[in-house]
Amino acid sequence: MIRVFSNKGLKERHWEEIGNLVGFKVDPNKKETLSRFIGMNLEDKYAKLEEVSDSATKEFGIEKILDKVAFLTFE
Repeated sequence: MIRVFSNKGLKERHWEEIGNLVGFKVDPNKKETLSRFIGMNLEDKYAKLEEVSDSATKEFGIEKILDKVAFLTFE
């Protein structure tokens, strides 16, 4: 759970998807506590939450590569 919710690659669209999975709007800028999510018994949704996080990680990696390519192109 910690890895899923602390992923720095999560963007607004990912938080919206997480919100749809957990049943309420999740604002990453608020002090949402891990214990709140744990207390919700999200074990049945963990695989989907992990998918969202993994997708965000992959997208973040691609964005970083594209940033480097764009930087090298303009040098």
